[in-house]
Amino acid sequence: MIDGTLYVVGGAHTACRRRGPNDWESLCLDLPVPTRRDFDNVDIIENMGFNDIDGFAPDDLYTVAGRGVVWHCDGTQWRQIAFPSNMLLESVCCAGDGFVYIGAQSGTLFRGRDKHWEMIERGNMSLPFKDIVWHAGRLWCTSDYGLWSLEEDQLVRVELPSDIAVCAGNLSAADGVMLMAGTHGAAFHDGNDWQLIFNTFKMEQALGL
Repeated sequence: MIDGTLYVVGGAHTACRRRGPNDWESLCLDLPVPTRRDFDNVDIIENMGFNDIDGFAPDDLYTVAGRGVVWHCDGTQWRQIAFPSNMLLESVCCAGDGFVYIGAQSGTLFRGRDKHWEMIERGNMSLPFKDIVWHAGRLWCTSDYGLWSLEEDQLVRVELPSDIAVCAGNLSAADGVMLMAGTHGAAFHDGNDWQLIFNTFKMEQALGL
């Protein structure tokens, strides 16, 4: 969601936004269109597969794909940005501090904007961050393995009650609330405290499963 509008990205340089019920607008604009030959090249198709999109506004969008591929859209045209790594990129967040954060393979985190980027955390995890969001004045990152927050340029694992911790997987933040949901449940953070929505283990116990 960017400015209250749903944006979607996918393979082969696909990008669009939802204007209303059954009304989608293509944002492919001047993005290169893959050819038949491109589909025979795994590297080309990987680098054309957008994994995430975020933006400060409809005319200031960022997408990430493949190995170090970052695109920026000013609302009328796309421009590929020089990025200092060929790591696999998974997630992007246009944060409240004015920076763009990009999650790469192994839980690596980059920060920057336009032409200027720096690696602020080299990860050593087996999974990348599925989602990165800005909430309650700071950056949050998650994967199936847990939740982390950025504190003084250091990623710190967030210690959570066990029934909340199992909800790690995906994040979404809006209107002062951050939702975390995964295979085993969902919970939300209201800016101060966590509230459990449901926990599948507890539900199974209650049902005697």
